[in-house]
Amino acid sequence: FSPPPAAVSVKPRTLSGKRRTGDCSRCHDDLDESGNPMTPQASADAYGPGPHDVAPKVDGLTPVEQRGRDLYQAACADCHAADGTGANWVGNFLEDSPTDFSAPEFAARYDRNLFIKEVLAGRVDTPMPSFRSALTEEQAGDIASYVERTFVRK
Repeated sequence: FSPPPAAVSVKPRTLSGKRRTGDCSRCHDDLDESGNPMTPQASADAYGPGPHDVAPKVDGLTPVEQRGRDLYQAACADCHAADGTGANWVGNFLEDSPTDFSAPEFAARYDRNLFIKEVLAGRVDTPMPSFRSALTEEQAGDIASYVERTFVRK
């Protein structure tokens, strides 16, 4: 028999010495509106999906871009977030933050061929896994088309 673990004190992360409020606090500080600690599941149960878990609405997607959107949401959004920021719950816990597809820096250096290669092969020394056994090159290209339309050429 081992004694129960000692109580853990949860210290909220702060911004300029003040606790954030509202929707940002539940994700960034893991607190409810009263300042009580929340688990990610409790937060989702209480408030629904977080702001980074909602895919951007893009009108007029081509069939290729629609397939890419569906594949992105199924294969990529867990880490890169539905909104492409990588600022969702999982992305925030990865040691090397996932690429923020919505950042101007990403758009400035975007290379379609390299993107497809990294989707299929993964990225060395990062948490980015290979999707070669899960996606075809055509499917990776469909994801690239969606990323281009949604994030690179917004």
